[in-house]
Amino acid sequence: MAPNLGIMMLCIFMLGIGGVASWPWDKGSVTINNRLTVNLKVFCHSAEDDLAVQMMTPSSVYKFSFRQDIFGRTLFTCDFNAVGYGYAGIKVWEGFDYSSRRCVCTRCTWDVTGGGFGCNGKLIYAWSPA
Repeated sequence: MAPNLGIMMLCIFMLGIGGVASWPWDKGSVTINNRLTVNLKVFCHSAEDDLAVQMMTPSSVYKFSFRQDIFGRTLFTCDFNAVGYGYAGIKVWEGFDYSSRRCVCTRCTWDVTGGGFGCNGKLIYAWSPA
């Protein structure tokens, strides 16, 4: 393959990714809003980062941002626990695999309610009973 053709194919691939959300090396962010009337225990992590346990009071907001890996495969999972609601472990950021993402966003906002977990205004996950 000619060098110029390879560069052109890479550019087309990257434009395809960028057209949906952003470039793989751009910053992503996750915002979690506690809409419950009780404290919410949150532990978010990826293969590269452990963000430690956060205790969110009612109506509080927890936000983190990160740089994805160069291939756009960064995956952040958060474990949630709240008295009276149970437990949930959910993917809050799924890189650039749009075929499997439940919430397609670069800046994802999750609302935690009694009914479950909504991303950008759409209910995505329910609580698992304790």
